[in-house]
Amino acid sequence: MATTKKSKNKVYTQDEIKKIVRENEWLIKENKYLRKMVSSKRFKFAEKIATGYNNIFPMNTHRRNAIQSVGKSVKRVAETKKRHAIARQAQRLADEAAKYDKVIVLNSVPWDIKLKQRPHHLANEMHKLGFFVIYLEFDDVIHPFRRIKDGLVTINNTAYLSKLGKRDGLYFLTPNNMPTEYKTIKVIKDKGFKIIYDYLDEFHEDISGDLSAQMYVWDHLKELDPVLCTATAKRLHDQLVKHLGKNQKIVMASNAVNVEHFDFEKIQPEVPADLKPILRKKHPIVGFYGALAPWIDFDLLNNVAAAHPEWELVLLGIDYNGAAADLEKAKNVHNLGAKNYKDLPKYAAHFDCAIIPFKQGEIAKATSPVKLFEYMAAGLPTVCTRDLNECKGYEYVYMAENAKDFEDKLAIAIRDKRSMEARQKLLEQAKKNTWAARAKAIADALKD
Repeated sequence: MATTKKSKNKVYTQDEIKKIVRENEWLIKENKYLRKMVSSKRFKFAEKIATGYNNIFPMNTHRRNAIQSVGKSVKRVAETKKRHAIARQAQRLADEAAKYDKVIVLNSVPWDIKLKQRPHHLANEMHKLGFFVIYLEFDDVIHPFRRIKDGLVTINNTAYLSKLGKRDGLYFLTPNNMPTEYKTIKVIKDKGFKIIYDYLDEFHEDISGDLSAQMYVWDHLKELDPVLCTATAKRLHDQLVKHLGKNQKIVMASNAVNVEHFDFEKIQPEVPADLKPILRKKHPIVGFYGALAPWIDFDLLNNVAAAHPEWELVLLGIDYNGAAADLEKAKNVHNLGAKNYKDLPKYAAHFDCAIIPFKQGEIAKATSPVKLFEYMAAGLPTVCTRDLNECKGYEYVYMAENAKDFEDKLAIAIRDKRSMEARQKLLEQAKKNTWAARAKAIADALKD
């Protein structure tokens, strides 16, 4: 392996240099986010409150010690009440779960985020298959425990699982990108839950930030003895086989679509207010929705916008770590922000084609984009960048080899949108890739 000399006493390998570069890039993004945060009104208000408190109750004074002593007493009482409340809810949860043969806990992102993701869909579909579904969202401090519907609840603390007891049919599905510590998952396993490991993303700092918790779980995955592993991409499937051995049960369960939500033949499209001025230009709309994240090729989008003023680029999605700052301002580029899942079909109905413009690299090679099959259900010919392996092999989904080819494929996709035959073929492909089918594959594997 080639080496580069750093100093008289230290020699770095190329892999070490790449790691340092990645860490530096991540710190730059983090600093950008911190600068934005400390300049916000909320931060300045909090700083003002803290300063006022310190002025009234100076450090190392009797007044400060007295108020802190009272605060500790109040906190102890509140924590005791909280433990009792959790115990009562845990018993109610156990009583309701007892009516079901199978219980599955999905460890995941908040239930209420705008863009519904893999865990939301799997939760709903597993519920339809007869599972009692407990959706674990550690980050939701507002809803400690709530009932979404009969047989589907959300919790924000594993303590709610304490009364379920050891019985057959208890499963805990945890994705590889969640920063849940190994000891937490081990405690849940010791309570009688069988572990399902959902390998849905490449391990990469751009996706998950600090990966120490996730990598520790990966390194000790054999000790958790997962009853089942799922993989969203062939590359991830092969990594699981190499890591756990050929005897490990693994199901290919790429991302999918709720066809009924996007079916262009059934949608009666409204025109969203922020899309009306763009439609008035009567130009073809090249559409994208999803995270505007560091793995998106913004240089490619900037070049397309500059080379084709006759096209309108409409982007919908959350700005992930300030990455959208790389999107240049242009008259034909419209960043409309994040939209609710229920509103996406209203926008997609007015796109002339769709894009998935990932940068080349490891993230793209191991990604199964949820939006691919949603675009299909909406009848949208789609252009993808070349490393998106999971997008290959579908009709009217075009893989671009380079920037010029991306532009050429966009022209073809815009033309194809006018063909009802093309749109129906896309819908037909979407119907073969539903969340219901993915959930059934997981359930069937658990039966075996």
